[in-house]
Amino acid sequence: MAIGRIMREHRMTAGVGRTIPRGCDPLQEHEAACDALKRAGRELLSELRTARTLCNSSCVYALIGAAVRQVGAGARIGVHEIAVSRYDERGLPVPIDRKSLSQEQLKQLRAEEARLARYVAEMGIDKGLFEAAAQIGHERVRYLSLNEIARFGIDPREFHESRWMTDEGPPGPLAVVKFVVEANGTSPKVYRTILIRLTCGRPGELRVAYSREVSSLDRPASIA
Repeated sequence: MAIGRIMREHRMTAGVGRTIPRGCDPLQEHEAACDALKRAGRELLSELRTARTLCNSSCVYALIGAAVRQVGAGARIGVHEIAVSRYDERGLPVPIDRKSLSQEQLKQLRAEEARLARYVAEMGIDKGLFEAAAQIGHERVRYLSLNEIARFGIDPREFHESRWMTDEGPPGPLAVVKFVVEANGTSPKVYRTILIRLTCGRPGELRVAYSREVSSLDRPASIA
């Protein structure tokens, strides 16, 4: 919440993405060579990737503090209820079952939940975000749909697309992907994701795959 308020104060734009410096393997960003490159102290040519990127848990509350929020096509936002923990002798958090909390601890927890709900409202975000998170145990994550991301006011853009990026899927032929989000209909808008994949085949061959989420606006198809 403190991070979110700082971003709001400075009218900052925040988004969900990963910065991959040239020379780093996107699948192994924490390898020693990549860490050393990031700490080199020099300017690095990098690629911003928004596909298959996550903003979960407390990240969401920092994100909504920004004056402009961009959840890029292919990125996901995950929420859950406030986690309750104690610190062990090593200073590491150990989860606590809510059922074991004393009345005083429950009172403190309810006060923190109310403070978080007020923060969500202060940032101009619909209370549905807090309610959606409160319904999911802290040991799990629930990913918001595109419709919820728009309806809650996190990122209401009706069209946006990612850059072309190397596919980070299973090993195989070289492929590049692009994600597109579009809204259709009048009110309420219905959002869905489109995926375009270009895959190298035999010499001189390029395979094109196009997939689009089914929405409530699509007519049922008959199967012969």
